[in-house]
Amino acid sequence: RESPTEGEPARLAIRHNLAGCLLSLGRVPEAVALLESALASSERRLGTADRGTVMLMTELGHALRCAGRAAEALATQERAYATQLRVAGPDDLLTLTCGSNLSVCLAAAGRQAEALERAEAEAAKLPSASVRVTSTSGRGTPWLLTAFPTMSACAVPAAQSVRTPAR
Repeated sequence: RESPTEGEPARLAIRHNLAGCLLSLGRVPEAVALLESALASSERRLGTADRGTVMLMTELGHALRCAGRAAEALATQERAYATQLRVAGPDDLLTLTCGSNLSVCLAAAGRQAEALERAEAEAAKLPSASVRVTSTSGRGTPWLLTAFPTMSACAVPAAQSVRTPAR
């Protein structure tokens, strides 16, 4: 059973940051477990459409990719992107970031052409993107933006790194 403060935005942000630290140390299974728990708490407390929830979702996708769980990572990133697109529209900075994160997962899943197409499309939107934070549930947590993950690489030992199949 979750404590009454488990889903508080500040507590969720701290858990998000801790998971990022665990990932950077190569402690991927711990990061995945923490992010799964934090995401479940955020969805219960803040709702699926909350920006903080979407950010936890995309960080979980990153952690799953680092764990070599490409299919789960891709599904999670697709969900994050679809949610953010629906809530904030195509030019929102978090929507663009979710789309970019999705392109990384597409590449990890062996879908390089689709990944490149998506990455280029998201990059082309950047000049017109508004750098704004929209409150999607009335309880938006814009301060979580400082915790947003870098999706470029996984900090895992070489033996655990995700290998992209040759095409």
